Amino acid sequence: MKRASSIAALSALAILAAACSKDDVTITPPKDDGAPRIVMFNVDAEPALNVPGGVVLKSWTGMNKGRPIAIVRITTNFFAAHRAQCTKDSVNLQLGGDYLVCPVDGTRYRTESGTVATQPPSGGATELRHVAVLFDTTSRSITISE
Repeated sequence: MKRASSIAALSALAILAAACSKDDVTITPPKDDGAPRIVMFNVDAEPALNVPGGVVLKSWTGMNKGRPIAIVRITTNFFAAHRAQCTKDSVNLQLGGDYLVCPVDGTRYRTESGTVATQPPSGGATELRHVAVLFDTTSRSITISE
């Protein structure tokens, strides 16, 4: 899906985010026409995301094949999200300080950008795949689309 399509989908769904209460999670399942999968949740439900630099690993059935997505609060009103799988070994990454770490080969990825901080001994790791994320400051809801 093109970035413009993802951004348009997120913008259209931002209105729905306003209805999201503190613990609500809304998942829009994939459609046969290739429409994006969308998840909305309130940032207050994740204490780690209440401050810049906070990171959580979240997974939902129907989003990213049920595998984790790393959600990072960059600033007060800006978030980033990446698929949390090692680009070399395809295993789920783990949180390790300011990094997402591959438990198989030790590759370290920067949480804020998804770029490779430390290559494995054999090399070959690449930047994590980004996931579209939108933060609604009024409802304090995050909308993620892939």
